[in-house]
Amino acid sequence: MAEADIEKLKTERASAKSSLTRIKNIVENKKESLSLPELECRLGILESYFKQLLSCQTSYETLMPNDNTNITYRSECEEVYISTKSLLTSLISNKKQDLGSQSTELNQSFILKSTQATNLHKIKLPRFDGKYSEYPNFIGIFNKSIHNNTNYEIIEKCNILVSSLDGIAKNAVREFRISDENYPKILKHLNDRFNNKTLMFQELIGELFQLPKITRATATNLRNMVDSVNAILSSMLSIGSGENIANSMIIYVVMSKLDAESQNKWEETVDFSNLLSWQDCSKVLSKRCQFLECKEVKQSSSLFAKFRNKSLSHNSTALSVSQSGARNLSSCLICNDNSHTIYKCKTFSELPVITRFEKVKNLALCINCLNKGHSVKRCNSSKCRICSAPHHTLLHRFGPNNTSSTANGSVQQSSTSSFVTLNPSSPSNALVSSVNNLPISPVKNVSVILATAVVHIKNNHGLFQPVRALLDSGSQLNFVTDRLANHLGLKKQRINTGISGIANTNVKIKFSTQSIIKSRINDFTAPLDMFILPSIAGIMPDSPIVIKDWNIPRNIELADPQFFIQQNVDILIGAEVFFNIMSVGQIKLGSDMPLLQKTLFGWIVSGKYASNSKSINCNSLVATLENNEVNTDANLHE
Repeated sequence: MAEADIEKLKTERASAKSSLTRIKNIVENKKESLSLPELECRLGILESYFKQLLSCQTSYETLMPNDNTNITYRSECEEVYISTKSLLTSLISNKKQDLGSQSTELNQSFILKSTQATNLHKIKLPRFDGKYSEYPNFIGIFNKSIHNNTNYEIIEKCNILVSSLDGIAKNAVREFRISDENYPKILKHLNDRFNNKTLMFQELIGELFQLPKITRATATNLRNMVDSVNAILSSMLSIGSGENIANSMIIYVVMSKLDAESQNKWEETVDFSNLLSWQDCSKVLSKRCQFLECKEVKQSSSLFAKFRNKSLSHNSTALSVSQSGARNLSSCLICNDNSHTIYKCKTFSELPVITRFEKVKNLALCINCLNKGHSVKRCNSSKCRICSAPHHTLLHRFGPNNTSSTANGSVQQSSTSSFVTLNPSSPSNALVSSVNNLPISPVKNVSVILATAVVHIKNNHGLFQPVRALLDSGSQLNFVTDRLANHLGLKKQRINTGISGIANTNVKIKFSTQSIIKSRINDFTAPLDMFILPSIAGIMPDSPIVIKDWNIPRNIELADPQFFIQQNVDILIGAEVFFNIMSVGQIKLGSDMPLLQKTLFGWIVSGKYASNSKSINCNSLVATLENNEVNTDANLHE
């Protein structure tokens, strides 16, 4: 971090400490003249400044762990806070006793108004950006210092409230105009949206499980950990009980282990008016288990019925063949010669392949084995030895003007016949040899595997879910599909920009979003700003890949364990993160084969390989920002 940033942290913590000291001096000098409402407001502001100070000090200690003044500075701040809070608490208790002895409410009202009129205009409200766990503190201070203060006009209260909001909270009330009539509506809308104990709890549980791991033992690191845990625990206990905490922790751990669909089933049933219960979660998951079991039974029954029908059909066919005598098995259906079968018939092989095909169809023969009694869909014989398609080798076609074999086995150039002709007099093993030695072999295209990885991405409830990501070092931007953004519940920001790709192709982007990605094999995390697209790329790879002969080492962790299976990708990670995950380590699998590159996500597989696919899809993924004019006035879109 730049030295200027460190100085900024020093300035911020000095300002916060100065505010603590100022409150301490005011309370000590005017303690007898301060009213109960002001004392309570001072206490709330004291808490806010101390929290800000701790945050700055923690960030500074992380960056400057060797600064010998850290412990002393923290201790001084804690002493100011403790002494001031103790005094305020004592004064509040005394004031409450004094007010209880007042004979009429008129005296209480007089004290409230007179003290507020002279002092409350000095109070600075904490800001609220939409974090659920901070809402109770924010609205409590606002109510005591502003809302209940009769010296403010209603429109002034409304203006102060809206001016204290940032981020998601400000976006939530963006449609309300500041006015007397809208003030109660804004208060109600904020309360309905953010006064949600369930979401507060989930947010705090997420913070607890996402605390950074201590990799180096220092007093500062340990103190930061203890302070953070104590603060989170205190906030949770102010909302619920120890039993509620235990239930939420169990649910969090279980959800992090489940598939996305099962997580969705649970979240759809959550009653956000009550704190989460493992018993309720267990019932939902048990019901889903029953559904899956029922589904699996139906699938098994369907497979059994299909197998039984196929078996009966096979037996029927075998019986039909047996009863028809040797004609179907040994007699040629073309020349009626009992000495050979149709696929050894010279007359049949000398016919043009189109005519052969028509003969086979007219005789109602299987086009794969040239026998009667079944269709090609139910044929168990081997397929074409040239292209592995479900037809007999004698019915194989080459493209126009390609080479083909003559009846005697030689190869010739033909512009009229587009089919291969084999020597019908050869025995079956000679036929195989002839086919295998044909100079025309299946054309192997060179395909390219693009690097993919399974990473974890954070949803709007703080849970991480696995997604398949495309790693693209040629893209300046990161992308996410609209489907995944909606599934994760990510907040969308309306923007006005475009992206350019290959050949200056242009796509207009309407929304962007942010989240955090995490490696599934280590502690690496990274924030990700993403543009939202309907789709990112086609199914990858473009065709299934057979990897049994690739000799991939068994002791390595693949970034995408199923890189060879055709699947969608839902996010694209560009150069911003790509080069940060590169590690030392590379394995070359062989000629015309991809290589393995070690990364913080695991070993990625990328590069060219020989493919039998008849078509290759080209995914062009280079993207650059055309216009970075983001509409900053438009807030997050729900």
